[in-house]
Amino acid sequence: MEPSSPAPVGHTGFTVYVDENSHYRDEEERYTKGVYPTYEEALSIAKSMLEQDLHQSLENGKTATEWLDLYFTFGEDPWISPTPDGVAKFSAWDYARELAKQKAPLS
Repeated sequence: MEPSSPAPVGHTGFTVYVDENSHYRDEEERYTKGVYPTYEEALSIAKSMLEQDLHQSLENGKTATEWLDLYFTFGEDPWISPTPDGVAKFSAWDYARELAKQKAPLS
């Protein structure tokens, strides 16, 4: 993918939606974080949500493993629409696992 992938023809941008893990599949709990002109900007916003949440949890004395457990139960689950052709769909859960591993190996 090019450094700045514009929205596909017919789309005005890339929307970051946020679901609540504690309300799995409850679309009434979903909100829109924003619409961004490039996929990279949307991806950066989605990732930063998880990074900020982990950082805050660590500052509050939680371990990365504790944060991950709480995230899967209560965390915000950002996702991006549309996903450009040839790009793997962003998974907040996979990214959360990656972040937790960076801070402390999971047992």
